[in-house]
Amino acid sequence: MQEPQYLELFGSTHLWIMGLLIIIAFIMIAPVRRWGNDDQKKQLAIGLGAFMIVMEVLDRGYQIIVLDELIKDNLPFHLCGIGVFLGAVLLIFRNFRLFEIMYFWGLVGAIQAIVTPDLEINQHTFLFVTYFLSHWMIIVAVLYRIFVYSYRPTWKSLWRAFLWLNAYTLLVAPINLLFDTNYLFICEKPGSASLLDIMGPWPWYILALEGVALLLFAVFYSPYALRDIFHRMRS
Repeated sequence: MQEPQYLELFGSTHLWIMGLLIIIAFIMIAPVRRWGNDDQKKQLAIGLGAFMIVMEVLDRGYQIIVLDELIKDNLPFHLCGIGVFLGAVLLIFRNFRLFEIMYFWGLVGAIQAIVTPDLEINQHTFLFVTYFLSHWMIIVAVLYRIFVYSYRPTWKSLWRAFLWLNAYTLLVAPINLLFDTNYLFICEKPGSASLLDIMGPWPWYILALEGVALLLFAVFYSPYALRDIFHRMRS
C-alpha cells in the first residue's frame, strides 16, 4: 500500500496553490466591481453561490459513495462545512446579518485551513482540489460583499458573531452525542497535531478556544477599527 505523502507546509506546491487562489479571487471580483452593472453583479453572485453548493455536495458524495465513509461523519457541521453553505447563501441573498457572521467565522476558519492544511497529495486528487476550492470560496463570498457591495463589519458585528458561534456550538453538542461524532472538536481533540494540543485537556481546551476565537475576531476587525480611528483624528 502506498505511503501517504503530505503537502509540505509553505513548500513550493503550497505556495503555488495559494498564489493561484489569489489570482482566481482577483479574476472573480475585480472586473465585475469595476465594470459590472447591478444585474451582472447579482448574476455572478448567484452563479458563484450555486457553484459552492454543487461542489460541496459532490465532495460529500465522493467521500460517502466512493470512499465508503459514514454519512454521519460527513455532515456539514464543522465550521467550514456549514460555512460553505452560509457563504453560498450570502452570495445569493444580500443579508448583512449573515455577512457579520461570515466575516469572522468564514475568514478566520477558511484562512487557517488554507494556510495550515493537513492534506495528502498522492491520494484522492478530487478531494485535494475541493478542499482548497471550498475553503477559498468561503473567503471569496465575504470579499465579494466587501468589494462589490461595500459591506463592512462593526464592533457590534464582532460580538454578534461571537455570540452566534457559542449558540452554534450549543446546537452541535447534542448532535455529537446523538450520532457519536466530534464536530467542532468539542468532544475530543483531533487525532492529528493541532493548536489544541497546547491548550490543555478536555474540557479546558474548549474554554481556551473561546479566548483564541475572540482574539482572532479582534485581529480581523482591527483594520476597520484603525481606519475609523484615523478618520476621527482627521475630522
